[in-house]
Amino acid sequence: MSLATEAQTTITPEEVAVEGIASGDFEGVAFSSILNQSEFDKNFVWVRNVMDISDGWTSAVCDNVTCHFENVSSSQFSLVANGEGNIDVHAYPNGNAGGAIIEIQVENATNPNDNASG
Repeated sequence: MSLATEAQTTITPEEVAVEGIASGDFEGVAFSSILNQSEFDKNFVWVRNVMDISDGWTSAVCDNVTCHFENVSSSQFSLVANGEGNIDVHAYPNGNAGGAIIEIQVENATNPNDNASG
């Protein structure tokens, strides 16, 4: 599945479910990508929304620029015209049983109507 916006920004897949993350695992990763389908370079801002997370768990985001620390909840990045980049969520159990539900919202830094979430 993919989510397309009116200004041609797409995140695929729209929803990623990673199951079987055990308390002893270092991390679970939900891999996705963002595509700028326009003819113009664009600057974007992503925001991490932690909808639900078990006690002791933490999360972080890797975009096409870098992997951010757990305390970073939003960041700006650029995509060239027709360019594609990563937008991955990492969940860290830190030795605890449980799970996490995390949403990433992405919007064009200069046009908030050009947005997507996944």
